[in-house]
Amino acid sequence: MPMPVSDPVQISCEEPAGDTRKHGLSDILPWFQALRRNPRTIGAILPASRALARAMARSAVKGRPESGIVEIGAGSGVVTDALVRLSDGRRPIKAVEANGALAARLQRRLPQVDVFAGMFEDVYEDIFAGLEGAVVVSSVPLFSLDEKSRAAYLAALGTAIERGWISRFVQYTYWPVLPWAEAKTLCGLRPKLITLNCPPAWIWCQDH
Repeated sequence: MPMPVSDPVQISCEEPAGDTRKHGLSDILPWFQALRRNPRTIGAILPASRALARAMARSAVKGRPESGIVEIGAGSGVVTDALVRLSDGRRPIKAVEANGALAARLQRRLPQVDVFAGMFEDVYEDIFAGLEGAVVVSSVPLFSLDEKSRAAYLAALGTAIERGWISRFVQYTYWPVLPWAEAKTLCGLRPKLITLNCPPAWIWCQDH
């Protein structure tokens, strides 16, 4: 069973002047188009807000000036864009997205990102090729996955951690409980609460 935690930390989202939107039309429209065409590959009601995306990106790069980044469940690319902006070309960024249409759109929009189309557990060895001690940023909706899919995802993640391919793992959820109670390598975390998201989200971060 997922493990509840207490005292979530609420953090400032530092919205820049003139940009107080939770989502832009360019974020939402491709999301709903993909949802209509292939709903089984979409696990959330809305893409991450720009505030959540920036908070995820800050959690990923803080204290990791050169580590490569692997984003899992890139969706319409809101978090990917924040990662690119904060990285400023200083590190390789790879992304994987299960929905083929969203993956193709993301590759066209952000050609500097190496985008993989497919399930993480099917392509993770190719994704981590050339990377060691990478930062993983995950938007995978673990609570909405069926038991078999979640087990496959966590098994691949655990293997990558054991092989030294991952030095930091960042994940957001819509519930203040640990989404990976099954994975012994990912536990005991204290989440950060992001209120400028629909619904509010918690960010989990652990170094390895």
